[in-house]
Amino acid sequence: EGLTQVLPRRVAADDPGLEVGAFDLILLSHVDHLLPDRVAYLRRLPTALRPRKSGRIVVCNREAHRAGLLAAAVDAG
Repeated sequence: EGLTQVLPRRVAADDPGLEVGAFDLILLSHVDHLLPDRVAYLRRLPTALRPRKSGRIVVCNREAHRAGLLAAAVDAG
């Protein structure tokens, strides 16, 4: 649709491997419950957000996985 600012990436389940400070938004769509270590993975994501921006990490998943995600997010800080 001509959205040049959108960059889809397929990353490894054990390491997002995203460039430091390169993203305004990180979307995990229906995958967080499949990660071998959600807490470790979530801890790696903030460094990929751009500094001095209101960067966001968005997770889209089914309600059944919400409690596990929220607990992992709290543990990840």
